[in-house]
Amino acid sequence: MLRSIFLLVGFVMSINFLFSQEGQNIKGKVVDENDSLVLGNVLLLSAIDSSLIKGEHFLDGAFEISVPTDKDVLLKVRAYGFVDLFISVNKSELITPLDLGTIKMELINSELGDVTVTARIPLFETSERGTLIVNVDRTMLSSSTSILDVLSKSPGVIVINGDVTVLGKGSPVFYVDNQKVPLETLKAIPVSQIKSIEVITNPSARYEADATAVIRIVTKNFNKEGFQVNLKQNVRKGFGLLSYSEAGINYRKGKLELIGNYNIELGTSRKIDDYERTADYGGEIFNAVAKTTTDIRHNNQSSYLIGANYDLTKKSVISLQWNGRYTDSDYDLNTENNLRIGSGFNSRLLSHSNISPTKLLLNRFSLNYLINLDSLGSNLSIGGQYSNQKDSYTNILRETFVDSVEVPIWQKKVDYLSAIDIYTGNIEYELKMKNKNTLRLGAKISSVRNETESAFEIRENENQNWISAQDFTSGLNYSEDYLAGYTEYEHKIKSVMFHLGLRAEYTKSNVLGSGNIALYDTTYLNIFPSASILKGKFSLNYAMKIKRIPFDYLNGVSVYIDSFSVSQGNPYLLPTYYNSIDINYANLVVLGYSRITNELQQFFIQDEVANRTIITFDNVSAIDRYSATLTLPIPSKKFVSYLVSGLNYSVSRDERFLSSNIKPKPQIYVYGFGSFNIKKWFTLQVIGQFVSGSSNGISSLKPFGNVDISVSKNLMKNKLAVELYAGDIFRTTIYNGTQYSETTNATFNVVSDTRFIRLTLKYNFGRLKVLSYKENDIGKEESDRTKSGVE
Repeated sequence: MLRSIFLLVGFVMSINFLFSQEGQNIKGKVVDENDSLVLGNVLLLSAIDSSLIKGEHFLDGAFEISVPTDKDVLLKVRAYGFVDLFISVNKSELITPLDLGTIKMELINSELGDVTVTARIPLFETSERGTLIVNVDRTMLSSSTSILDVLSKSPGVIVINGDVTVLGKGSPVFYVDNQKVPLETLKAIPVSQIKSIEVITNPSARYEADATAVIRIVTKNFNKEGFQVNLKQNVRKGFGLLSYSEAGINYRKGKLELIGNYNIELGTSRKIDDYERTADYGGEIFNAVAKTTTDIRHNNQSSYLIGANYDLTKKSVISLQWNGRYTDSDYDLNTENNLRIGSGFNSRLLSHSNISPTKLLLNRFSLNYLINLDSLGSNLSIGGQYSNQKDSYTNILRETFVDSVEVPIWQKKVDYLSAIDIYTGNIEYELKMKNKNTLRLGAKISSVRNETESAFEIRENENQNWISAQDFTSGLNYSEDYLAGYTEYEHKIKSVMFHLGLRAEYTKSNVLGSGNIALYDTTYLNIFPSASILKGKFSLNYAMKIKRIPFDYLNGVSVYIDSFSVSQGNPYLLPTYYNSIDINYANLVVLGYSRITNELQQFFIQDEVANRTIITFDNVSAIDRYSATLTLPIPSKKFVSYLVSGLNYSVSRDERFLSSNIKPKPQIYVYGFGSFNIKKWFTLQVIGQFVSGSSNGISSLKPFGNVDISVSKNLMKNKLAVELYAGDIFRTTIYNGTQYSETTNATFNVVSDTRFIRLTLKYNFGRLKVLSYKENDIGKEESDRTKSGVE
């Protein structure tokens, strides 16, 4: 271990030496077509991989930035409403200070002027404070049909059975631009509307206190007058056959912009689960070995979006958006379960579960207003949103014991209905000062109502009527009212930047069970500090966070898998608290530690009275988590390539698991990406991920990974794009592991529909021209954060 630490320290010191070479200044003056001075910023990028080195604002058109003299670099000049300009600078030009003279910016969709350099779009790049930017638009990820598919191929993000985690940080909070949304709402955003994804590992106080990490979706801009229609069709062959169709339109006239999108997925897919459970039944050993094949029919899985933006002035915009998602699916689960209890019971249980229809309807409405207050980029934003989600299904379970003869047992039926209403409003003010200091203030109010009902019925056979089983019929009413405020201040003293944040959250939660019995009622006020210090390429970051309980984890309704297995939530769960600190070097090396209290963990609990295994959730008293990540560009002038590696080591401190035979083991993560232009014929892109076996002392996971390959070609002056995509070509995305509790050991092996071939066609057409008026907005980053979902 000491040897590894010394090697890592030596690596950091060597990189520090490489980056500490003396710099040389580059300056220039930025103007528009009419030779008027432009406000914006200049970013210094590595010529190898387009990763960010540093950046500076310019207010009067003139900029000057220090550049290392030992490497080739790219200058990226940005100004809102203008085409980003890339200027290549060879290290041989930096013998003396370099004056680029007058640089003319062009409005979007105009032909570029005197200085034009185009760089390959990297799959991901890094920015300050550990933020990783994953470029979706115009990369192999843009042909994905779901946000989960995109996230599963993003560096540092791990998706297992639909659960998303960020390496070393745990479960993230999701944002669409500046609005926090649940995962189901996130799924309603079409991939074609996504410009990039930001993986923020050190979220500041402006984000929710439950954001140990943030995954923020940045949607596209449409800054051209006229209209554009985008059509997309792909066919995917894996375990089943899926068809995905999408149509989108953008329209802008003067100050008004309209956008619409609709997509639908139809077809079939499959999932295969193998489980083995061993438990102590009062001195006798119970053993169950089960294999479940789940066939899914997607009758209608669609998303829709309608949005409008109106520029009230050249500095203010109001936006309105409605987006939603509708799914109608059938699930057929066939399980063969071999059961053994001691030496007195040995049988085979065949189960068929038909969950049909399974429906979800989600609608989200948002309204936002943004105004830029001065030429420095100070701004005020006000926003609100309302979302409603309804889920329903009917699950009929038929089972038969097979010994010497087949013996049907009583059938079970569950009718489930859930409705969630979320109301939120927020206001944010940002003051940018001439000395480059920044003050941010914000407040948010939120109200959540979640009502769930589950009716349980049984019958002896197909010819009998259903009989209500009141003991298993249940309901849950969950309410949460929440008020928060935050302040952030960034102050620079010479070469050191200090970032201080403080967030206060007042929360009132109430959980009622069947018969309006109070299960959980609490009111609390929490203060969450955060701080960071940045000097050169080093930063030190601290934050205190909370993870609130997902609504479905609180639902105590029993969902039958078979007569010996049920899944249910736990209404007595407590929030999870995090205290985290990390040190970051140039976004290349990050070392972190977190102390986690009351972390949520899935458990298998044996109910000896009902002779069944309950799959549920509980709090783990404390966990220590250590993490490290290393990001390396691979130098080449002919292709773009990266390697991301990381280590995550979690150790449970809960006394219930000190005797567990599952010993803590670190998780090693490796991610690689490469993009190659094969002459002018086509572009080849490759993504590979590997996650090693790991354990926290309670559960363990065996190694898994994937290799994906994409071959793409643009035709007809980039109007038509064709891509052939092969996912998980070696079928190594198999989740296999073990879970331990005081009474039960369980192993699982899950094979999902991750190996596939997908053919995608994308076609766009329309009539576009330069905007008829010039926008004046240097607060582009803040505009992105406050828009309603698309802009």
